[in-house]
Amino acid sequence: MTRLGAFPVEAVMTRTADGLEVRGWLADIAPRRLVLLLAGFRGDSLSNVALAADYARRGWSVLAPDFRATGKSEGDRITFGWLERHDVVAWVEFARARGYTEIGVHGQSLGAAALACSLDERPDDYAFLVVDSCYDEMRNALANRLWFVPGPDVLLAPVDWAGRIGFGFGFDDLRPIDAMPRIRAPVLFVAGDADRKSRPAETRRLLDACASPRKLLRWVRGARHVNLWHFDPVQMSAALDDLFELVEGG
Repeated sequence: MTRLGAFPVEAVMTRTADGLEVRGWLADIAPRRLVLLLAGFRGDSLSNVALAADYARRGWSVLAPDFRATGKSEGDRITFGWLERHDVVAWVEFARARGYTEIGVHGQSLGAAALACSLDERPDDYAFLVVDSCYDEMRNALANRLWFVPGPDVLLAPVDWAGRIGFGFGFDDLRPIDAMPRIRAPVLFVAGDADRKSRPAETRRLLDACASPRKLLRWVRGARHVNLWHFDPVQMSAALDDLFELVEGG
């Protein structure tokens, strides 16, 4: 991609704290305002071009990276937000170094979990956050995907053990809900009301745990665990309208 609408796009690269080279693209639309778009599982930097165009229309520069082990970035494992938190921190530092002072983050699914995990490592000084289709804790995320297995809890213990042995993290580390009390920025929680992988009750748990005094929850009617912008851009754009009304209202 060489342009986002009328705006030229620059290929960019940075390096994470754990030594990986990660890549993405930047559309420099506004001199100080930028939104970081974090895709879901296996989604690369081109997954959200239409969503990026909506943010561009609102007057925000857009930075869309490939997470580690995806697209053009280095890495050989996907960790559902745990190690991807280093990518988030690296890209925010990259944006700050480029002179952006107002930074928003829109994380989808894995991207939202990575954002939550990153809040342990950097302050919440964001202009806004969008927590899009996020699981509340990995134990529930896996159980929801194993709904067809009688007694799925029996399978979770060995999965947790294997993760700790093979990757150095387990279910207790992958709990985005634990990061919610650290959020102070204006935040939009958005999810499909028919999502069976991050269930509506779990999205409400995230909302209830969030400490931000300015928070919204919007449902995309009829959507399951999908890219919500692709499913219904009209509903998603309306949700973002509500978010920016909250942001601009102070």
